[in-house]
Amino acid sequence: MSRKKELNRKNHFLWMILAVLIAGITIAVVFSRSETMTLEELHDLLWDGHPGWLVLALVSMLGYMVFEGLSLNVLLRSIGIKTSLKNGIVYGAADAYFSAITPSATGGQPAVVYFMTKYGVPMATAIAILIINLILYNVSTIILGLLVVIIHPEIFFAFNPLSRTIIIAGGTVVTLLGIALILLLKKGEWMGEFLVKIVNLIHKIGIIRKPDKLVKRIRELEKDYGDAEKLIEGKPLMIFKAGVYNLLQRLSLIMVPVYMDLAISHSTGKPITIWAIQCFIALGANCVPIPGAMGAYDYLMIDGYHNLMNPERVYRLAILSRAMSFYLCVIISCIIVLIAYLRTKEKDKGTEDVETS
Repeated sequence: MSRKKELNRKNHFLWMILAVLIAGITIAVVFSRSETMTLEELHDLLWDGHPGWLVLALVSMLGYMVFEGLSLNVLLRSIGIKTSLKNGIVYGAADAYFSAITPSATGGQPAVVYFMTKYGVPMATAIAILIINLILYNVSTIILGLLVVIIHPEIFFAFNPLSRTIIIAGGTVVTLLGIALILLLKKGEWMGEFLVKIVNLIHKIGIIRKPDKLVKRIRELEKDYGDAEKLIEGKPLMIFKAGVYNLLQRLSLIMVPVYMDLAISHSTGKPITIWAIQCFIALGANCVPIPGAMGAYDYLMIDGYHNLMNPERVYRLAILSRAMSFYLCVIISCIIVLIAYLRTKEKDKGTEDVETS
């Protein structure tokens, strides 16, 4: 085992422990704000809940992984690379799991690249495909944000000032990131030169002592985005299909609280309003550099729901929705990733045995 692999596994373990700690603190804080909520009561709410809506909530959560896999499969097949639904689900699970336990979802894409290369996708192609998918993911987030602002602008003002600030910051981050990614895709050389000049300027000021590594990274990004642009050239239908899957991926997670509200007793009967609130929350979560936006996401949910229902129901819906859309999603994706990882290691070992025999 190489030293690099040891460090990667160590970092994975540390991030996993940190994510569990943050999750525990977040859940404890929500429970502490409620005067009567207990685990037994939450169990009873689920047990007595409407089975149809609960199943839809579960299916919607799983859709978060499946739709990403379908999007990546569309992109891969468009360039003649064979893939399967099983492979796609592994890609979606790897992104969901590692994004959930690393700050700003930084671990998701490297994990997907790992599995893509194990399934026979060249690394340069895998990186280019993920760049395209990332752009589509950001565009779908922007579309949903614009849609909810147009349809339900009044809901934004129902949030408190801190929540509105977080939502504006998140919307700004995802918009600027989307613009930057598209510019890198379409104007890679121009953006590369621009970024190199900024790095050199910062170096002259004295903020950066050794700019060479950053300049090298910028040149690598320039090449990666150039490869991505070549892949999508002349393929508008492929981009549209992958974009639709990205939009469905975003919607699938947003819909979980809607179904949970309908599933448990004393529903608000306002699914469109809850959907709109969740769209704003999804925007705000983009600016929180905490694994899974834990804490901040829950805070926005509790604040967003306060005008729809009494506080005790708010806490219950927040806990149950996050348990389904995030915590259960992380557990299931972890299991899928672990099984896929063990199978790739077993396959690698089998290949090594054949080569040495």
